[in-house]
Amino acid sequence: MLPPHRPLLFLGILAACGGDEPGTKTTTVPGEDIVVVETQEFDVELRVLLPTNEPALFSDIVTLDLRVDDDSGEVGTWSFTDFASGDVLSADELGALSAATVTLLGHDEDGTLIALGTSDPISIEEGSGTVSLLLSRVDDFGWLNAFAKGLAGTAAAGDGQGRLLVFGGSENVENSSAIDAQSSIWAWSPQELGDGLSFVEIGAFPEPTRASDIWGHTGHSATRLGGTHDNQDLILVAGGATGYRNSSTVSDSVVLWDPASDTARETSLALPTRRFHHEATADGSGNVVISGGLGHYSSAGTFTNTTSIDILSGASLAFDSISVAGEDHQYLFHGAAQWGDRGVLLCGGVDFGEGGSYPPHAKCGLVSPSGVYTDMDTLGIELPEPRFHHAMVGLEDGRVLVTGGATWSESGGFEVTDTAWVLDANGTSWTDVGPLHKARAQHRMARLPDGRVAVVGGTHSLATWFFSSADALACAEIFTPGRDDFREVPPCLATDETGALPRAAIRPALAVERAVGLLAVGGVGREDAASTGAALYVPRPDDAQ
Repeated sequence: MLPPHRPLLFLGILAACGGDEPGTKTTTVPGEDIVVVETQEFDVELRVLLPTNEPALFSDIVTLDLRVDDDSGEVGTWSFTDFASGDVLSADELGALSAATVTLLGHDEDGTLIALGTSDPISIEEGSGTVSLLLSRVDDFGWLNAFAKGLAGTAAAGDGQGRLLVFGGSENVENSSAIDAQSSIWAWSPQELGDGLSFVEIGAFPEPTRASDIWGHTGHSATRLGGTHDNQDLILVAGGATGYRNSSTVSDSVVLWDPASDTARETSLALPTRRFHHEATADGSGNVVISGGLGHYSSAGTFTNTTSIDILSGASLAFDSISVAGEDHQYLFHGAAQWGDRGVLLCGGVDFGEGGSYPPHAKCGLVSPSGVYTDMDTLGIELPEPRFHHAMVGLEDGRVLVTGGATWSESGGFEVTDTAWVLDANGTSWTDVGPLHKARAQHRMARLPDGRVAVVGGTHSLATWFFSSADALACAEIFTPGRDDFREVPPCLATDETGALPRAAIRPALAVERAVGLLAVGGVGREDAASTGAALYVPRPDDAQ
């Protein structure tokens, strides 16, 4: 144990092992493979948790740096070596802290940063308090505790204040006449909640007030409005259905969730168009563009697609709707992304055809921040090849990344692709930046706080045009703009049941919170089992790239 140095901040390390030391009390968290070492004789305790797939992370760390920053800047940094799980490590006197964050940085024997954890902002007066954080391997996925029930068709969003929120989902994927979509809303933050590895239920969708409302959601969306207006922190939860597949009851419901109070704001808003399994895309100006999706799907395989685009104005909290029924092609299982300051770009999808055929197309349309729609023929932008079940995301430099998806194969049926293209900021040309490490469709992408892009989950084969989970992927990869390449994290085989994700999943929900990282949660696993898994990707800091 290191000698004390005017102790006002101490580390009680949580890890897979630990032991009693003089002046400490050791307790085990029920159901977890961790030990809490509570330092009773000191004023401040730092509680460090490890992902469930990294119980031996400390064995790879040679030097542990502790940095404290508050609203006035960096307070100090302390380095520790020769420590073990359960040791009490002391830092120099800190005094009172205001809106302070505590960061741990673990380095290997070469001095390379391999682990990072940052607390929520805290205020400590006279050196008293407890700080919790999750220490994760950087540029990798750390697993959180699994949910008690599966979350197929769930939705997730960061609240802008350091928490990650998860909304509803279905534990049953198979066709069923029962209403099996959950109505719960959960939150995760290591500082505030439980043992720091589990999501905690903080509320539920409001009780139905109209005959057309449903209580419980799957296949819905959750989108933080953003922008600069007074409603920027609200999260729009829109649409959904009572069941992941057999969904004769599709909702037009709208919930405006207020993270500041963890309540739904009272509203009479309703979607102009009932839909589920749609795209909901923030345009960067505080508005949300909702496109595509299904209006009905039954166990008999009958369904209707949607032929309109709904736009929520974040400033006025009012909807406008644009009919796209006159387009030659349809936005069904298409891609959507913010395209710089131009608005939301919509590309690809499948068309209804005669005799049960659903050919994909390559056409693109655009919704401007003012709500003006530029149709496919007028815009004149097309994907290099027809695609559906692909993913799109806007890059910080104004370009748009498109990955994977499915197309017709020459032998008939569908072929999942490993293609990746980037549209330039002017919309004049595409650049091939593929291939992906894994061919994938029905996957998800999200832009990380450092500008890179995470490509997560999906399936590497597609037996049917809509639902196919037999070959779900647990793999993920990271795209780096500038280099315009992909790196798999961690290395993963398409057949692996676990990888970046604790369970292979198509259509996992993704959410990004700047102070925390990227959450991947739920989705549909192999054998049509709703996934209970949750994983957190922690990017390497900009100054350590």
